[in-house]
Amino acid sequence: MSRRIRVLGAAALVLAALALLGRPAPPPPTPSVRLPALAAVQAIELSRTGDAPVRLERVGPDWQVGGVPVDPFAVAALAEVFASPIGMDKAEQVADEALDRYGLTADALTVTLVGEGSPRTFRVGKVVDGKRTFIRPAPDGPVLRARANLRRALDRPASAWRERRIFPGRTGAHVAALRHTRGGREDWAADRAGPDAPWRLADGAAAEDDALGTLAHALATLLAGEPLPAGHPFTPLVVLTARLFTGGELTVELAPARPDGSRDARRLPDGALFTLPGHVATFLDVAGASLLDPRLFPVSADDVLGIAFGGETPRRIARRGGGWALEAPHTVEALAPGTIDPIVQAVLTARAAGVAERVPPDAFTGPLSTVQLHLKGDRQLALTIGAEFRGGARFARTRPDQTVVLSAATVAALTPDVATLVATP
Repeated sequence: MSRRIRVLGAAALVLAALALLGRPAPPPPTPSVRLPALAAVQAIELSRTGDAPVRLERVGPDWQVGGVPVDPFAVAALAEVFASPIGMDKAEQVADEALDRYGLTADALTVTLVGEGSPRTFRVGKVVDGKRTFIRPAPDGPVLRARANLRRALDRPASAWRERRIFPGRTGAHVAALRHTRGGREDWAADRAGPDAPWRLADGAAAEDDALGTLAHALATLLAGEPLPAGHPFTPLVVLTARLFTGGELTVELAPARPDGSRDARRLPDGALFTLPGHVATFLDVAGASLLDPRLFPVSADDVLGIAFGGETPRRIARRGGGWALEAPHTVEALAPGTIDPIVQAVLTARAAGVAERVPPDAFTGPLSTVQLHLKGDRQLALTIGAEFRGGARFARTRPDQTVVLSAATVAALTPDVATLVATP
């Protein structure tokens, strides 16, 4: 071999060595371990300093915690984040005293995934850009970046994992009837013909439609407070039952209230016990009087054919063409719309100020005023205004078994004189 070839070969070797020395160091290998997809997990254990430990278990196709279903929104979050195995890359090896910058100190949320292979235990730290989460495999592994927002799926208070809905999948639209009993005796009952139909109380009285609709929805979507053990002593005082359009029932029993207003409650028929905050329990335990439609005449204006105001001088108005006419005490063929329309509207929107709890025996024996509506279909509604309650307010009745109180302003609106009816605006 000639000297020239040997020199060229040596030069090539030197250049190759220099090229190798100048190349950047290869990146550290990505850890081969991955967090498994939810489909491969049978249980999830969660613990954190100062909070009760939680164990989520797969039971058939469902997840349970403490023997009750897991909140469906929590399951949906787990399924989304753990839809597939979660890859990781290495952040760095750090000393224990530097873990705070990653949110991975000893009091961080600790998670154990139990399923195929050995359990995976790790601490969950801070989230970066909402897409990556610092984690540290137990007991002293390196800091890793998991390529998912693990906190979104795993970081919940212990009490927020269980299904809190008492009647899952139900809303107020499913409720056809309500029944309220106290001390074993029916307090009130109400029903409706369809989800969009008005509510009626069982005794025939007009109901406050919004109040009953809201109550039906509150019962159907009721959320439990803390669960109570099966042997917890329970004495029912109030029972609220909803009958569904499909024929089933939703029933909750309420125990007497505690000093703070909260109550123990029991779902039937399975007997599950739980607590209810005071404001929720009070909302469910309503008196029938508060569900009455406060309007004195719960009818549509289009149904009214005439109004008679009785008293010392009877007055009667009736629809005539597209307007109103006075028929008594004398005839006026066309009353001024600007005057009569507000009077009619005031009558139809008049409301009781409240239900009278005590009615004196002479409340309806003195001089009385009356208001009578003549309606389509040969129907009538009547109101009798009696003695003074106080301060110009008066007792009144739309039916014999119920006495209400009318404010002084409402009494004035219901007793217009002839001059007011025929006035020109």
